[in-house]
Amino acid sequence: MTEAGGQGIAVACDMADDGQIRALFEQVRQDSGYLNILVNNAAYLNEKMGLRPFWEAPPELTNIIDVGLRRHHVATYYAAPC
Repeated sequence: MTEAGGQGIAVACDMADDGQIRALFEQVRQDSGYLNILVNNAAYLNEKMGLRPFWEAPPELTNIIDVGLRRHHVATYYAAPC
């Protein structure tokens, strides 16, 4: 993005934390006032995944759904006003 004349900024954000997501987009609005592109690619991986049939996996492995699906909505919700 920067090579093409824009300003690309990579930011680390814990996508499992709504507060960090909200703070990220508040910072975007404060620093630049707008957002042109959102690359919304979050995932949660657990080392126990794939070690057994999915129906035997403990319930805490469902956080892959929370981070992988819900957080996309949360990030888009906070990014849209930018």
